[in-house]
Amino acid sequence: MGVLEWLVLFGTIGALSFSWGIYILESFYKKSGSQELKKEEERLLDLMGKVRIFVDSKIELLDAKLEEVNKVTEKLNDMYSKLMLQSVEIEKLKEEINFKNRQFGDISQEPQKDTQAVKADLTNEFERKASEKPASETKKEKSIEEQIIEMFYNGVSEVDIAKKFNMGIGEVRLIIDLMSRSKG
Repeated sequence: MGVLEWLVLFGTIGALSFSWGIYILESFYKKSGSQELKKEEERLLDLMGKVRIFVDSKIELLDAKLEEVNKVTEKLNDMYSKLMLQSVEIEKLKEEINFKNRQFGDISQEPQKDTQAVKADLTNEFERKASEKPASETKKEKSIEEQIIEMFYNGVSEVDIAKKFNMGIGEVRLIIDLMSRSKG
C-alpha cells in the first residue's frame, strides 16, 4: 500500500474512533450528567482536531514531495536520453579514429614527429566532429521530429513514440509541443 492509502486508512480509523468516543461520552454524560465528562469530551474533540490538522499537513507535504520527485524523474529521463545519444556518437567517432589509426599505423618507417603530427591531426578532427553535427544528422533529426508529430496526430501514445525512437518521454513531449506551436 502506498503512503496515501495508509493516510486514508488512518483517517478512517481516526474518524471511527472519534465517533465511537463521542457515542461513549454521550452515553456516560446522559447517565451521570457531570461536568467532568463534558470537559473530557471537549478535550477529546480538541485532540481529534489537532490530529486532523497534523494529518492534513503531512498529506500536503507528501503531495509536494511527490511532485518534486516527478519533476526530477522527468529531468533524469531527458538527461539519460541525451547521454545515450552522445555515447552513440562517441562510439562512432572512436571507430573512425581506430580505422584511421589502422590506416596510418603502417607508416612506421617515417620519423617520430610525423607520427605524432598524424595523431594530433586525428585528435583535432575528432574534437571538430564531436563539436559539429554533419548535415545528414540534421536532416535525420528533422525527419524524426516530423515522424514524431505524425505519429502523435495518428493517436500513438507518447510512451510508444519514446520507445520507438529510443528517447525520453520528456523529450518527445517537448518535440510535440514545439512542433504544434510552430504549425499552430
